[in-house]
Amino acid sequence: QELQLHVEKIAEAMHVAKPHRIKVFINKGLSSVSAGNTLLPGGAVIGLSRLVLLKDETELQHSGISLNGDLVDWNSIDGNTLAKLLIPSTNQINFSIAHELAHIQHLDFLTRSTLAPLALITLYHTACILPQFLYPANPTALIPMVFAVGLLLYTQIHYAICHWQEHRADH
Repeated sequence: QELQLHVEKIAEAMHVAKPHRIKVFINKGLSSVSAGNTLLPGGAVIGLSRLVLLKDETELQHSGISLNGDLVDWNSIDGNTLAKLLIPSTNQINFSIAHELAHIQHLDFLTRSTLAPLALITLYHTACILPQFLYPANPTALIPMVFAVGLLLYTQIHYAICHWQEHRADH
């Protein structure tokens, strides 16, 4: 509940519409995620790493974190260094929340969710139309080439869009 109110407070400061429609959950991973938008019927969600709940090294030692299946020796030099890196500061938590709120505010999920279907539709129509213009002896031979080029273009465009969205959310 405290974390939910903290997210709403940051959302209000960022002028996110309807911040009360953002639900927060703790995920098992080490990174944060977001989906939706406060203007949609289901609202938006932000998933924060379980590390945001850790307050000190004692809690970290009892968290059950393992590396390659082995429990971490938190008293070793490497364990101490890892502990200092894993326990987030208040500024790091606030940045993570603000970063995900920026994705929600900019409707980033729309671009990412529509790119793949648009790419498939474009590839399909390209594969259907291209043989009419090139007059190949075997039109079906063009299909693998069209899909290979299309996949390459899709991955490059997807990477560029994601990179731009992540950069924009950081600023």
